[in-house]
Amino acid sequence: MPAAPLYAQRLPDAIATLSARTDDWIDRRTFEQILGMSKWTAWRIFKRCGDVDGPGTSLVTRRVDLVRHLQALCEGQLAPELARRTRLEKNLDEILQFASRKRTYFARHEAARDILSSRFSRLPPGVDLEPREVRIQFEDPQEFLEKFGAVVFALQNDYEQIAEFIAAGPK
Repeated sequence: MPAAPLYAQRLPDAIATLSARTDDWIDRRTFEQILGMSKWTAWRIFKRCGDVDGPGTSLVTRRVDLVRHLQALCEGQLAPELARRTRLEKNLDEILQFASRKRTYFARHEAARDILSSRFSRLPPGVDLEPREVRIQFEDPQEFLEKFGAVVFALQNDYEQIAEFIAAGPK
C-alpha cells in the first residue's frame, strides 16, 4: 500500500468542520486552511470531487460533495491508516497514564525550586563532595531523594566548576 498522505489524520476533524458549515460552496483556499495542506494537494482533491471554476480564478466545489468524497476516503483507501493511528494514539495514552502513575514526587513547590537551583557552592547540609567521593547523609528515603536530586542538579547547573574540582584531585 502506498504511503498515506500527511493530511490523513486530520480528515475526521476536517469532515466535522465542513459538515458544520452552512455555505453550499467551498473554495480551494478555505479547504486548504481547514486541512492545513498545500494548494496543490487541495487542488488534486477538488479535481476528484467535481470542481468548478468559481469567481475570478478560484476553484470551488459543493460542500456536500467534498464531505462525501472525504468520508469515502476515510472509509476506503485511508481506513487502515486511520485505524493504525487510532491504535497508536490509544497505546501512547496508556503508556502516558502508566508513566504518570509510576512517577515519584520527592519534592514540591519551594523544596523543588531549591533542588532545581542547586549549585556546587550551595549543596545541602549532609552532602559532602570530595574530588573522588560523594557522601550523602540522610534519615529517610525522602531526604535521600532530595539530597541526591540536589547533587544531580548541581552537576547540571555547575558542571564546569565541578569538573575542575574533581580534576584537581585530593588535597
